[in-house]
Amino acid sequence: MYSVESRTFATLKEIGAFYKIPYTTFLHRIDAGRSIEDSIGPAPLRSEKVTAEGKTHKSVAHAARFYGIPIGTVRQRLLRGWTAEQSLGLAAKPRQSRRSPTAVTNIKVTVKGKEYSSVSEVARAFGFPRQKFYNRLKKGLTPEQALEIEPFPDWFTPGTGKHATTRRRNLLNQEIKKNERQCRDCKKIGSLEDFHRSSSGKRYTRCSTCTAKYFLRYRYGITFQNFVDKLYAQDKKCAICKVDLEIKPDDISRTKNVAVDHCHASGKVRGILCKNCNLGLGFFFDSESNFLNAIEYLRFYS
Repeated sequence: MYSVESRTFATLKEIGAFYKIPYTTFLHRIDAGRSIEDSIGPAPLRSEKVTAEGKTHKSVAHAARFYGIPIGTVRQRLLRGWTAEQSLGLAAKPRQSRRSPTAVTNIKVTVKGKEYSSVSEVARAFGFPRQKFYNRLKKGLTPEQALEIEPFPDWFTPGTGKHATTRRRNLLNQEIKKNERQCRDCKKIGSLEDFHRSSSGKRYTRCSTCTAKYFLRYRYGITFQNFVDKLYAQDKKCAICKVDLEIKPDDISRTKNVAVDHCHASGKVRGILCKNCNLGLGFFFDSESNFLNAIEYLRFYS
């Protein structure tokens, strides 16, 4: 957690979005050693006065022309927190280690209700690599997620470098050799056949049951229990034609002939249908008049 001007934010991205600052610009300012409070300030305008070598110039543009430096370059350097002399090439550039950015020393971070004065202090307190912790914060993780106290969000995959790629490749080879994999959600170990393949041919890291549960939540916004309740309320039959639905014993691993019907306008789930009835609703565009016309048509030719 981060506290800025009596407001609390979970991630650095939330701070940049709230103060309407481009996220990369916000990170540049922090990496240059500026505090969060200084980094959320407005960008220097061309018309702002600049003092260098004891001389005050009426604007950033004027100072840039006087010293023969591109205006855009000077503004970007000022944005990153450089001094006027450094921005105009009159002083050495600020020294900054790629492995240990100066921002690590001045960001106040709150973890589990306890405030720490810097990222470095948090890393020492939890025995966690400082740079790894800071990089995860930059990617948008909360401090608890970055420290692996809380689970990662679904969009984040830890490890993207060459060493992580090697570890994943070795793990995959071991899984193929043993013909087993551990599900990332339920932690159960099953054969590779229990993990469906994606369109790219790679197997999911969730087992088929957990994948189905995730899909229900992601695609339709309902839980596994919501699905089961609707299923048993319909006596495991299609809500329209009453044909038996092809549901496997665990009630969640359904075939492609079973569809979760929902309103495309509101997104609300209506019921569980067979494939044919679900397609029928779609082809009739969920229009009552179309269905009534179809009924009259059938009656006329019956």
